[in-house]
Amino acid sequence: FFAAKAKGEDCRYEIEATYRRTQTKAAKLLNVEADEIGFVESTTAGVNTLAYAINWQPGDNVVVADVEFPSDVLPWTKFEKLGVEIRIVKNVDWQIKPENVEALIDDRTRVVAISYVSYFTGQRQDLPKLSNIVRASNAIFLLDVTHAAGVVAVDASLADVVVCSCYKWLLATHGTAIFYWNKERLPDLEPPFLGWATPASLPGWENPTAYSL
Repeated sequence: FFAAKAKGEDCRYEIEATYRRTQTKAAKLLNVEADEIGFVESTTAGVNTLAYAINWQPGDNVVVADVEFPSDVLPWTKFEKLGVEIRIVKNVDWQIKPENVEALIDDRTRVVAISYVSYFTGQRQDLPKLSNIVRASNAIFLLDVTHAAGVVAVDASLADVVVCSCYKWLLATHGTAIFYWNKERLPDLEPPFLGWATPASLPGWENPTAYSL
């Protein structure tokens, strides 16, 4: 990728092809469609992308676990000043039980953020069971698969948003992470950040404020 970039504008299509191949491989790994896969610089960036895409209201809440990686917990604290409550599932003998997650979900729960495999304990969640629990509510199911993808099978379609850093079992590098958006489940989700990858057309000078997601 970087060698191609160094060659200049003539290799832009080569870079784009590399991106598309990587997108297709990531989709295959997560059992989803390629156009549902994007890339961000880290799991933290992916969690924040979802966090800032939500129109928070006072009284909303987020459900997280006490043995989660900080990236899955701390971004939500930015919204406490808006009246958003962070509900923390307490571990029982270092295990996060699905029924304890379910007990904290109500009709004001906007997000349930859980890791498929815990970085702290190594616990592997029963993903179909957890998916059924969250989908019985109106909450968005955010799944972190950083410590799972590449070593255990991941069906990302059971979640609504999936984030995955690439420097663990995927044996890639820091600075790249997968972001999966379940467009069937969240057709109206509008990412909060726009940039060079989102114009309606390139170079776009005819209508420079038009964009597509």
